Amino acid sequence: MSEQLKFEGPIFGYDTLIKDEGNCVSLRGKGKPELRRGVKAKLSDDSRGYVSGGFHPGEKVTIVELREPHQQGNSDHIVCVSNGEKLAWIKPSNIDQILRHQVFISYSHKDKNWLERLLFHLQPLEKSGTLIRWDDTLIRSGSKWRDDIEKALNLTQVAVLLISPAFLASNFIVNNELAPLLNAANEDGAVILPVIISHCSFEQVPSLAEFQSVNSAAEPLDSLSEALLEAEFANLVSAIESILRD
Repeated sequence: MSEQLKFEGPIFGYDTLIKDEGNCVSLRGKGKPELRRGVKAKLSDDSRGYVSGGFHPGEKVTIVELREPHQQGNSDHIVCVSNGEKLAWIKPSNIDQILRHQVFISYSHKDKNWLERLLFHLQPLEKSGTLIRWDDTLIRSGSKWRDDIEKALNLTQVAVLLISPAFLASNFIVNNELAPLLNAANEDGAVILPVIISHCSFEQVPSLAEFQSVNSAAEPLDSLSEALLEAEFANLVSAIESILRD
């Protein structure tokens, strides 16, 4: 169960630490980007032109851990980052820009059972902080759902498309999710991973067919034995993890 730890005073605009089963998982502040394990960012220096741990302004890092303030003698070095070679605790103010880091799952609600199977396979990466995923089941009641979707799309590094006839027939998916995802792939390095879950006209859609599908369009997921199906999901998770770690 998650709990919120409110700071006595804001730390560079952040005032709330979210903990889950005793682990610090998220740092929040009004008008500030949420900082979580797995988030990728560019660093900035402080007023002295300094970044902790020998990192440099503009360097790309991944947030690997968070901690409560006033721990181990540091009141504001509460974000631990890594560049793959070294770790350092830095201030939230050293985070200059949040980069694309999320896994966005696009699917038709008629195929929700396939979403649930995929989420089951992604759980180990989510629990380890390797992966931050987004799909529309995370939209909270009362929120501005279009804004939530747009924000998630802007942070997408990997887009998993669960493709079926219902997916291809959905005007909402094509106009509100697929278009910006394809644009992100062409202009900002996002990776598109089409997964064919049932026989459809995937190869007759030029904007999609240019992307190599994870599995064969001739052998969609719903045509496979249980053993082969599990193998395909394992391959998909491995591909996602490899992209995120690159």
